[in-house]
Amino acid sequence: KLNVKNGQHTCAIHVRRGDLANGDNLFYGSVTDQYFFNAIDYVEKQYPGTKYFFFSDEIEYVEKNITPNLSVEYELVRGPHKAYEDLQLIAACDTIVASQGSFGKMAAMLNPNSILIMQSDEAVGRRDVQMDEWVARIGKDRVQLVSGI
Repeated sequence: KLNVKNGQHTCAIHVRRGDLANGDNLFYGSVTDQYFFNAIDYVEKQYPGTKYFFFSDEIEYVEKNITPNLSVEYELVRGPHKAYEDLQLIAACDTIVASQGSFGKMAAMLNPNSILIMQSDEAVGRRDVQMDEWVARIGKDRVQLVSGI
């Protein structure tokens, strides 16, 4: 269960590391840490006072490289959890910031009221090659593109 105040907007941020963290995956592209900061700024402009939940296969990386630079309310979701438990928690959020890969995007498919944020930086080759397919699945009115530059 997510620990939030009554009526508080929630945002899940999936920081995929592991096998896709090297940035060389041509199929999924890569995301930058700056993308996560930009996504938080974007959400805060829309929904001030949002609570952010970070999910990652390398939560220590998030704790060391991302959260020290934040001035928003957040929680690191620490495991061990089964993948379906994390998927359920991510899907429970109002906004979902997807990383490379499909985990966050699948969570958005489970919550028809969620907003899905994806990185779009075509000029530097960081566009998910399946962007159009995900927009078609989720609905273009629910997908927001945020730069990682």
